[in-house]
Amino acid sequence: MNMNARDALEKKRLKFAKVGIIIGLGAGVAYGFQGIVLGEAGTLSPFADPSYGLWLICVASLVTSGLHEIFAGVWALVFNQARGTGLREYGRLLKTKMGWMLMGGALVGGPLAASAYLIAINLCGPTYAAAITAFFPVIGQVLSSIFFKEKIKGRAWMGILLVVIGSLVVGFAPPEGVYPHFYVGIIFAVISAVLWAVEGIIVTYANDIVDAYVPVGVFRSFGAGIMDLLILVPLCGAIGGVGLSGFGMIADAFAAGWPVILVAIAAIGGAFNYLAFYSAMSMTGVGRAMALDVTYGVWSILFGFAFQALGLIEYSITTMAVIGVIVIVAGTILVIANPKELLQLRGGVQDVAV
Repeated sequence: MNMNARDALEKKRLKFAKVGIIIGLGAGVAYGFQGIVLGEAGTLSPFADPSYGLWLICVASLVTSGLHEIFAGVWALVFNQARGTGLREYGRLLKTKMGWMLMGGALVGGPLAASAYLIAINLCGPTYAAAITAFFPVIGQVLSSIFFKEKIKGRAWMGILLVVIGSLVVGFAPPEGVYPHFYVGIIFAVISAVLWAVEGIIVTYANDIVDAYVPVGVFRSFGAGIMDLLILVPLCGAIGGVGLSGFGMIADAFAAGWPVILVAIAAIGGAFNYLAFYSAMSMTGVGRAMALDVTYGVWSILFGFAFQALGLIEYSITTMAVIGVIVIVAGTILVIANPKELLQLRGGVQDVAV
């Protein structure tokens, strides 16, 4: 290959990787936006009411989660249809071993992890939930070291220490008079982070073989939404002694209109996050994509303050929590990527060292 052709190829690779960085950052922005909008939807009737106890709050969170995932599936399906991967691809995937592996991962990450995240949003607030769940890649790294014998480097251990410190700072003091079940919400956020880490381990191999955009639409979104609404909502209602109240919430939400519209708007951010993250992984490497995606905790703060300034929502966060969020994001990036190599794109689009 002559020098001109080599230079042209290198230039093309650099441009490809740079676009991937922008898309990866967009994934983080989209999820920060999604959390704030979902948090606002969760403050409206029928998703919220002063008379609700803990179990009704959980049921309402599951309803919100289910509706969000179904709407996200609609947006993802529209995207896939536009790029030529319509419903036929969904059926073909179900006939493969990798498809069923992805379904298993989606079961963990969709109805379970996503529902725990929505419960956390309603119990401790969107930014606090985002901050805690943002370190799921750290948990994934630790699990990989246990099950796959992957060695954790010194830099990663430093990142893990920062994440622990940041988490303690975030959970140290809740915003005053806003979330009576704050610490229960923190626990649900931790559960969500663990489940997302498990999901990542399950589907990483499968996503190297199949078109990741397709499972995002059908397994990660539609499947999760259906399981939320048809299984988890009545199950939670039965355990908590509130019966089938969740189904009444669904009907009331559609009758009210605006709460469902907010969930659908938030789902645009959710669908974009799923699709952009998978795209960024292939364009600029898994390490860079994850490092950019987990910035959603910081974007959640910025969106919260921006929407409050516009008079759209009421937003509350302590200064300690802001510091904790930044520490968590910094620590997570240290675990999953070498900061010196995040923007060093020459030489192709190989992943950064972990």
